[in-house]
Amino acid sequence: MDEVDVSMNRYVPQADDWTPVNIHSVLAQIVAQVSGRVFVGPELCHEPEYLEAALKFHHGDHRGACRHKEVGSNAQAISRQPTSRDQEVTREGAQSSQVV
Repeated sequence: MDEVDVSMNRYVPQADDWTPVNIHSVLAQIVAQVSGRVFVGPELCHEPEYLEAALKFHHGDHRGACRHKEVGSNAQAISRQPTSRDQEVTREGAQSSQVV
């Protein structure tokens, strides 16, 4: 639970009154750091390069799922051509592998 406290203090603004927060962004950063503690250890989970790679992976995965829903699995399987996003995900995966 220490990592949750650390990440909450890092990403959630301290305020005496109601403060607007982009909850999706804040939660994604907290999840990246806390899960990083489990998967890559306490040293690496705070590194900006690791956190950036983890967030890119999350956003890429989410966009891929949305695209899959839009296109439909049958149509996608029939006409599967690599897209620029596919190439971007491949590059991001290679960068993530270098960080870890």
